[in-house]
Amino acid sequence: MMQNLSIQSKGLQKSYQQLHVLKGVDFEVEKGSIFALLGSNGAGKTTIIKILTTLLKQDSGSATVNGFDVASKPEDVRRSISLTGQFAAVDEMLTGRENLVMIARLRHLHDPRQVAEDMLKRFGLTDAADRRVSTYSGGMRRRLDLAMSLVGKPRLIFLDEPTNGLDPEARIEVWKTVKELANNGTTVFLTTLTMSH
Repeated sequence: MMQNLSIQSKGLQKSYQQLHVLKGVDFEVEKGSIFALLGSNGAGKTTIIKILTTLLKQDSGSATVNGFDVASKPEDVRRSISLTGQFAAVDEMLTGRENLVMIARLRHLHDPRQVAEDMLKRFGLTDAADRRVSTYSGGMRRRLDLAMSLVGKPRLIFLDEPTNGLDPEARIEVWKTVKELANNGTTVFLTTLTMSH
């Protein structure tokens, strides 16, 4: 595998009963780039993310993520990535701060409280830090979602339709964050719906 690749997919295929969702998908994603997978609902975007993040096994073909084969080295893949979007593990009953501290602890980071503090500041959530997430607006939840997925500085982050259901202001914020991530060397793999005409 080439050294500068974060993801390599060759001939990925996946079917559910008679439905062929993926029919030989090939692509490569360079380290530190932003890779967008466009497609309408049902086009197989989420299926690809689930295969790349080891939540689902492909029927045939191969994929490597950060140099690890998704089928034979799933634990290594999971350790080297972060996943957000439809798969977010935000706990509604906890505050924003508590959610971030919990993730930092799960990732065995030194000083989880400081990690949470830094993320709250970075994503403009300091004022809402001690409110329950159930009181957050859609834009705030998405920012918390992003913050949680970035705890521990992952090399590769998967965003499944990161701007879905957000107002224009919140969308701009998300795209700004995505650009920042790539500028700092994180590879961003995202899915988005194609514009309907």
